[in-house]
Amino acid sequence: MDIDLLILIARILLMTLFVMTGWQKLTGVAGTVGYMRSLGHRFWTMQGDKRHENFLNFFKNVSIAGGLILLAVAGPGRYALIGG
Repeated sequence: MDIDLLILIARILLMTLFVMTGWQKLTGVAGTVGYMRSLGHRFWTMQGDKRHENFLNFFKNVSIAGGLILLAVAGPGRYALIGG
């Protein structure tokens, strides 16, 4: 498969992820502010399913960051909206 096509697909998937998860945060600012105020992560005192859920979310976030770094290193590819 063409590497430029794979880069385009990766960008579309990441954009979809951010739009789907970010839309509620953009339209419900009060809820987002309330959630952020309640943060103060207690991972090390969690047990059972709650700890496992937070463990998986951490590695999901690391994977997303890795994908963004890879796309930044790979460059825009042939299907970019702007010329390079």
